[in-house]
Amino acid sequence: RAHKGFALAYYTANRGGDHLEAYTPTWEILGTVFGKAGKVDPHDDSPAGIDLQARLVKWNQDLFAVVDSSIFCKFENLVPNVNTEQDIANLYNAAYGWDLTSDDVLTIGERIFNLERLFWVREGKWIKDELPPRMREPIPDGPAKGHSASRMFDEGIKTYYKLRGWVDGKPTKDTLRKLGLGEFEYLL
Repeated sequence: RAHKGFALAYYTANRGGDHLEAYTPTWEILGTVFGKAGKVDPHDDSPAGIDLQARLVKWNQDLFAVVDSSIFCKFENLVPNVNTEQDIANLYNAAYGWDLTSDDVLTIGERIFNLERLFWVREGKWIKDELPPRMREPIPDGPAKGHSASRMFDEGIKTYYKLRGWVDGKPTKDTLRKLGLGEFEYLL
């Protein structure tokens, strides 16, 4: 509830509230986000904070979709560096003789994440992104006293869906086409 981006990551995880589809605290707290040094305030639910954290969640979900598909340990990717996605591109390029860029890696991850969502839509298991109501309740005590994820769930989700090209938590036909996934439009 206190770490707003992490709450959004749980909220939008394809397999339900999950800390491994995106683990934003690493980048929020330790720094180095989007190839730049600097921390993200995980408690910031201002409009600018919400926008930055929604971008961080999408980026991390796309990155981790590739990591999961590569079948190597996420712990190797929990230490922020300047360009994690370029490191992954370099691994693929060395192994297969490809010429991937960091942007290619993120596009691959975005395609994977959208296909995962389409799978759950097709199976009828996805209804909407949500978490238990208690996540909206303020934290009663401690260093994050008074914080809740309400603004992230109300405003951050709109920003996140716009970044993803989704409507009501589902990819649009335009998004699928943009990602070269037009053959899956029938699942919507």
